Amino acid sequence: MSEISQNLAETPSSSLERIHQASMRILSQTGIRLFDEQAVKLFAEAGARVDGNLVRPSEKLILDSVAKAPASFALRAKNPEHDMSLGAGKHYYAAAYGCPSVLNPDGSFRPTTLQDHLRLAKLVQTSEHFRLNGGILAQPNELGPAIAGLCLVYATMLTSDKCLFLVPDGLAYPTMQALAVAYFGGQSSFEEAPKTVTLISALSPLQMDAVALRSLRLAAEKGQAVIITPGPMAGASGPITLAGNMALANAECLVGVALAQLVKPGAPVLYGVTATTTDLRDGSVSIGCPEFALQASLTKSLADFYRLPCRGGGAVTDACFVDAQSGLESMMALFVSVQSQIDLIIHSAGAMASFAAVSYEKMGLDLEMISRVEHFQKGVEVNDDALALPLIDQTGPGGLFLNQRHTLQNARKIPWRGQASPWGREKKTGSLLQRSRALAEKLIADYSPPPIDEEALKTMDEIMRRAGVDKKILEGIKKDAGL
Repeated sequence: MSEISQNLAETPSSSLERIHQASMRILSQTGIRLFDEQAVKLFAEAGARVDGNLVRPSEKLILDSVAKAPASFALRAKNPEHDMSLGAGKHYYAAAYGCPSVLNPDGSFRPTTLQDHLRLAKLVQTSEHFRLNGGILAQPNELGPAIAGLCLVYATMLTSDKCLFLVPDGLAYPTMQALAVAYFGGQSSFEEAPKTVTLISALSPLQMDAVALRSLRLAAEKGQAVIITPGPMAGASGPITLAGNMALANAECLVGVALAQLVKPGAPVLYGVTATTTDLRDGSVSIGCPEFALQASLTKSLADFYRLPCRGGGAVTDACFVDAQSGLESMMALFVSVQSQIDLIIHSAGAMASFAAVSYEKMGLDLEMISRVEHFQKGVEVNDDALALPLIDQTGPGGLFLNQRHTLQNARKIPWRGQASPWGREKKTGSLLQRSRALAEKLIADYSPPPIDEEALKTMDEIMRRAGVDKKILEGIKKDAGL
């Protein structure tokens, strides 16, 4: 009996066990469509019932495969100072992902560009709150799909030495891995430990497309990390009840985890359900409602149930203005993510309008929010100095602590001070939006390009040219990256 099966046997009446059993029934009876012949073949060889591209794996197949995934793993950065230990009891932040628009302060939208991605990559590189950079910080709307993902990865490599977020692309993914091999100094160095992570989305309900599956297989073959991310919308692409929506999402996620292990046992995987809710008035997705936070918390519980590192949550909002609504929704979702001890919190800064846009103002405000939450997470220090009993005796009834040496010695670390949100009568120029934007712009202005090996850069340029990326685009990226 596997450890997971033993865990299930010991908790027969738990809510998690009921969701698990519902997921197993969904997979074994309804099945999931996998639009990739190799993925279907791997499941068939492992004993799953297969009808065309409809796969029905048994509970044993799923549990035996999931049990091979590591409970924790290290993700190595170009600069070891930014390494991440996922599943080891720590939590890390990542910025907004996949937004096709920039939200302006007046509520209008404009298409995102490659330059937006570069600016945000600089901000992420400079900020102390992030260790993971890249992915799709902003969709480059001016570039065709054949080269857009490659340009995002190339631009991130030139602007950052933090952990590297790749972009799923069934055709271009091998080229991205070739870029990563050059960036990290060779094939042996690249494969000795996970150095990249890729977000793999399911196509709810109960489908995974060819792009996602091929990218998943190629990452697992090289021992690189993937995040399996079903995102069913309760009431639209999933049952409106949260338990049903999570049972569906869990089934999809476990298939992705199992596939990675069928490709290469021990392949690093993050359990990454991002279940949302449908606004039934117009059919749009809602991520600012409490249901998003509830499902994020349950995601972490299920990840622990299967002994897997977890991705989820974020400072997310449905608001189309950086206002009170965006603040209260984002703080709730972010705080729940941190309190649930989610390992990797994506969309932790900048996301607006139900994932439809990124905002520079929101980015600055969210960084301040992260700073608040991190300060809270430190808790209250209790020791002789903090209790300050001699000082209390000395000061006595009616005394003043403001002018005491103890106060001066601790004043720089207590209390927390924000850069965008002033206190009381403190005078700061501009509105909250202006100060938040200024905070984001300062991080971009303070950016300094990390060193990159000239030979590695030449190899990367050649890989990009062979992939059909125009030299002018490469030179433009290098110029904007400060090289």
